[in-house]
Amino acid sequence: EYISSQVCDKRLAVAPRVAEHVKTFRDELLKSNPEWLKKEMIDDVRSKVQDYAHGYTVCNLIGPAVFNGFIHRTFVEECMLVDAVSKLTTDIAELLKHVLCHLANTYATARHPVLANQIIELGEEAIQKKMCISQQYCAAVAEAQVVTSTTNGEYEVRLSTFRQGIALAMGQTAKQQRPQDLPQDFWDLVRAAKDSPEELTVLEICASLKTYTEYMLNGFVEMSSKLVQHNMVFQFMEELEMCCRERFEGSISALFPVDAKAVRRKAELEDKIKQLSQVKDMLSNLYVGTPPLKRARSYQDRVARQGT
Repeated sequence: EYISSQVCDKRLAVAPRVAEHVKTFRDELLKSNPEWLKKEMIDDVRSKVQDYAHGYTVCNLIGPAVFNGFIHRTFVEECMLVDAVSKLTTDIAELLKHVLCHLANTYATARHPVLANQIIELGEEAIQKKMCISQQYCAAVAEAQVVTSTTNGEYEVRLSTFRQGIALAMGQTAKQQRPQDLPQDFWDLVRAAKDSPEELTVLEICASLKTYTEYMLNGFVEMSSKLVQHNMVFQFMEELEMCCRERFEGSISALFPVDAKAVRRKAELEDKIKQLSQVKDMLSNLYVGTPPLKRARSYQDRVARQGT
């Protein structure tokens, strides 16, 4: 933990700043999820069904290939997940570099500038290495999203709610109340398509995509953010130590080079001290005579001196 009264030291608190980056990562990724129940995405799904899925089987069995295709295209081929992780790791890397430079410049530069520069250089190498590892792990997790299965029971519950809403919209009563989960535009499309099985299939695919992708993205955020924090934050000091051991093995003296100017000044001072010591010894060997007697300052003193 790090606490400071200086506002400028806010960026030195690593854990809170990383948590902020993770929250931004989650919010931006969820925001980038397509609006599957809007007209643009519904038209896109309808087009794919007509172009690639129509005609193979009856209308109510159309869907899995289109569903999987949209997941693969949107989140894997278009690199939505990988790009989001790349931004997260870059932000955390910049944070770690800032903290590293601050510590090195504060505690090492004044007395050991070579050591400070070496630590900064090795720290940046360690950060870059851990960032690449994190991106590789998260890219594998992103690629795995083509497996469109889930053990999350809430997905089935929520999808059932959508289906109930669709069934409700297909009812004969025009005054049926719209469920809150169904937008008004989507509700109107469902009511208009109650006599078209193909259109209802398209709308159900869109509802499935909306429900599934929300759970998928939340799961991806949880896993990828933990991978990034584990590799880039928790293992950073261990990686930096290993880099330092490899670089400085047998060459510690190179980190503390001799300052020629300081050595010359030291020799000059030692020479002056030696000369002063010699002068002191010479003065101590000089003969010092007995000082003359002081004149008697009174008649009694003179009488006393004569009597003796």
